[in-house]
Amino acid sequence: MNQEVLDFFKLSDNPFRLTPDLDFYFPSKSHTQVLEVLKYFFNSSEAFAAVVGEVGCGKTMLVRMLLENFLQNFETAVLISPILQPKELVLAILADLGVHIDSDLNLEVLLRQFQDYLLELSQKKKKLAIIIDEAQDLPNETLEQLRLLSNIETTKTKLMQILLVGQPEFDKKLSSYALRQLRQRISVYESLDQLSTAEALHYVLFRLSKVQKGDLSFTNVALKTIIRSSSGIPRLINTICSRTLFIAYSLNTNQINFAIVKEALQSLNIKLRFGF
Repeated sequence: MNQEVLDFFKLSDNPFRLTPDLDFYFPSKSHTQVLEVLKYFFNSSEAFAAVVGEVGCGKTMLVRMLLENFLQNFETAVLISPILQPKELVLAILADLGVHIDSDLNLEVLLRQFQDYLLELSQKKKKLAIIIDEAQDLPNETLEQLRLLSNIETTKTKLMQILLVGQPEFDKKLSSYALRQLRQRISVYESLDQLSTAEALHYVLFRLSKVQKGDLSFTNVALKTIIRSSSGIPRLINTICSRTLFIAYSLNTNQINFAIVKEALQSLNIKLRFGF
């Protein structure tokens, strides 16, 4: 959203940006519950947790909240879109941790160096948290390598904990016979839900309240149409609302009505749905 549009509506920032900005974190019931469960997980000695949710439901924002608020005492490695083979996975984890490794080393040597790193952390009374986003893209053999990595431990404690975050197809993947051992190791398994109707309405108003200085407004029908057509998915809500602002700007109006929402949905090729 360019500065001219922001100035027209007297907005200090883009309220419907798609990037996961913690200033715009909205604590839905589902997000709050999942965060609390993950907080419990990282205070335990369990090895694996998994969170699944539809595209655009706020999984990446959830990870950001977790890193910012609950994992300050962990060393963390965060991998996104990890279409990696087992050796590449270990290299990526070490690289994210700032450990300089010769990429020509074989996997066996890399694993020994990784184990040495974990033991050094243990001596500092710290653990490693590995978070993998888009986990459904990991090949089966790489997921199996993760399971084997999690076996590295002392006689008293686990040296690392792993959070796998993925889309619903990750659940199907984990149900396969080839990954049965990994599935059995996942002690925390949570689903991140879409926003309820009431939450979605509050979500739009909450985002506007963060940046609004003027009199930009949405009619009730416009809001209801946005919520219904988005199925309560935050990313879709942001996309639709952002497009309505561009259209309203072109029409020189600061009120978003049904006609503007309808035009926005058509331009985005999103099916129009009425009412609740």
